[in-house]
Amino acid sequence: FDNLTARIYIQKDSDLSLIFDKPYKWILFNLQKSNYYRVFYDKTLLWQLKTALSTINHSGIPIINRAQLIDDLFNFARVGMLGYDKVFEFMEYLTYETEYLPWYAFFSNLQRVAQRLTLEQQKLFVKYLQDIMSNIYKHLGFTRSNDTVLDIYNRNKVISWACKYHLFECDREAQQHFDALKATGSKPTPDFRETLYCNAIRDSQLTYYGILNEWFRNEKVISEKQKLMRAMSCTR
Repeated sequence: FDNLTARIYIQKDSDLSLIFDKPYKWILFNLQKSNYYRVFYDKTLLWQLKTALSTINHSGIPIINRAQLIDDLFNFARVGMLGYDKVFEFMEYLTYETEYLPWYAFFSNLQRVAQRLTLEQQKLFVKYLQDIMSNIYKHLGFTRSNDTVLDIYNRNKVISWACKYHLFECDREAQQHFDALKATGSKPTPDFRETLYCNAIRDSQLTYYGILNEWFRNEKVISEKQKLMRAMSCTR
C-alpha cells in the first residue's frame, strides 16, 4: 500500500490486461489516492473489497483509500452509473469504521441524498443509520480522555447526525452534558461547543434557548457570538 511508484500507464481509450502469478480476491487502484482519478470497480470486485474492509483492521487498506471508495461510489451514483441501493449496501462496512476521513466522505455525500428521501424512505433511512452508526457513536460518545483533533471533528459529525434523527437518545444525552457544564460554569472545548449547544436545544424546553440567548447578549467575542447564534437556530 505504500509503494506509490506507477508501474503501468494506460493511454486514453485503450484497454490493458493485468496478469498475476496467483489468483487474488481483490485489487485496489490509486493507492493512497496518489493520483487524481476515480475507480469504477465491477460488482464482484467491489463486494470483495467490502468484505476486506469489514474486518478489524480493514485488511490494511489505508484510511484515505477507504474514504476514496466511499466518495467515488456516491459520485458514480450521482451521475447514474450505479444504483444508490448498491452504494448503501457497500457502506454497511462502516459498522467497523472509527476513522474520521471515511465518515467525513460518507456524511458529506449523504447530505445531498437525505434531502431527497420520501417520508417512507426516511423511516428506513433512520433504521439504516442506527445500524451502521451504533459502534462509532459508542466509540466517540460526548467526551473521551484521549481524543485527537480528528476524533473531535468526527464527533461533531456523528453527534449532529445522531441527534438530528433522534438516534441512541442523543438529544437527551446532549441536554445532560449541557446541564452538567452549566452547573459547573465550564464550557465544552471550542471545536465541539457549537455542536453540543445546537443538539442540546434542538428539541428541548424554551429555557435552553433562553440560556443561549442570555450568553449571546453577554458575549464579547465575535466568533463565540456566531457559534451561539448558529446553535440557537437549531431549535424547533
